[in-house]
Order: sequence, then C-alpha cells, then structure tokens
Amino acid sequence: MNHLSDCEVYNVPGIEAVLTMDDGDSSEPVDEESDVDSYLSLYDSDSQNSCYGSDENLFKNIDWSSSESENGLEDEVKKKQDDFCRTLGHWVVESNIPRVHVGKLLKCIRPHFDLSFLPRDYRTLLKTQRKVTLKEMPPGHYFHFGLIKYLFEFLNSLSPTQIPLCIELCVNVDGIPLYKSSRSQFWPILGLLRNIDGAKPFVIGIFEGTSKPLDVNLFLEDFVREVKFLETVQGFSTVFYKISSCENSNE
Repeated sequence: MNHLSDCEVYNVPGIEAVLTMDDGDSSEPVDEESDVDSYLSLYDSDSQNSCYGSDENLFKNIDWSSSESENGLEDEVKKKQDDFCRTLGHWVVESNIPRVHVGKLLKCIRPHFDLSFLPRDYRTLLKTQRKVTLKEMPPGHYFHFGLIKYLFEFLNSLSPTQIPLCIELCVNVDGIPLYKSSRSQFWPILGLLRNIDGAKPFVIGIFEGTSKPLDVNLFLEDFVREVKFLETVQGFSTVFYKISSCENSNE
C-alpha cells in the first residue's frame, strides 16, 4: 500500500515530483458510507430578480453610478468568505481535527448563518490533492514538498524586523516506523529556521519504503538542487545548513 498517496500535499514548481491538481469539483462518486454528500458545486446559485420596471422606465430605473460600488462590495464579500474558509482550514489542520468530523461540521453549519458559500467536502476546504505523482526510489517512493516554497510562504508572513540577516537552516534526516507489524517506514527530510522566533519544524521531503533509501544521493537530490539555487540568490548566500542522519543501532 502506498501511504504517501494519502498525504495532503501541495504543488511545488520546478520539481520533478509534481501533483495532479484537483479543484475539488470532481464528479467522482463518493462512497455511500462517507459523511460527505457528494462532489457538488461549491456555491449555491442565487436566484436573480429583475430590478427593472416597465419598458419605458427601463433606463430611468438604472443607477449607473452604483455599478462600480456594487462590484467593489461583491469583491469585499468574496474576500471575507475566502478568509473565513482559509481560517477554518488552518484551525482544522493545526488542531488535528479528524477529517470525518470536519465533513460532519460542514454538513451541519452550511444551511445556517448564511454559510452556504462553504464547501460540502472537507477536501475542498483543505485543498487536499487526491492524486500524487511520486518519484520512484528503491525500495520505495519519494515526494518533495519543497524548501523554497516553504521559505517563500513563511518569510512573507513575517515583518522585515523579524527576519535576520543570516538565516540558519538546520536539517535532520531520521527514520520513523509506521506500524509494529509492518516494515513500512518514513524517512523525512525535516528543516527548522532555528534563529527565527516562532519557527516550527517543517517537512522538505519524505521517503516511504520498507527500509531507508538505498541511494542517499538520489534521496537528497531535490533538496541539494534547491540549496544550490538559494546560494546564488542575493540574501541567501550565507544560509547555514546542517545534515545529520540518525539510524537505529540495531540495523
């Protein structure tokens, strides 16, 4: 069984291990026992009522000056709805809410409080990728989440005063057994910006197989490529990085 294919991952530009994008509107049928109703449209269509009177008063009843303000209001409402969905999605991930419960929550609250803009499916809310293309890597598979992608998103969330002149990137590689009754295991490449307050460990790439990767050069290929690129970018030439490997003493 390929455990990586069930992971929630994101698209990484420029890396061979890419994702098959899914906008959440797939017509693929849902299992009958699923708490999610179906992959229907994300939004309920609003009924439109004519604002015009009789033909002779057609142009008299149009307020031409309000068109721009109405469009601005619609954009503002859409932005608030997107922000609400994004905040709800972050809460689900950070609080580790079971996905089945998220589906039930959406089903309960959508009909109320004018929340029909919420998606019916938790996978649409979390923008979960349902198909992942993995890199073959004996004795298993590898997926690269991306170092540059994380740095771009994390550093953009900080104020200029929070970003030090020299970013210290610590990297660790270690094996994690998945089950006691199986040889399946994860070998993630983890990173940490240790001199930035509030920074948390993040996954750069992850390998899944029955043992550690046989070819360490192939395992670190995508990561090394990104680090070498960063060394050519002004402001990242002094990045400090360290790689350590911790193996089980019984192996």
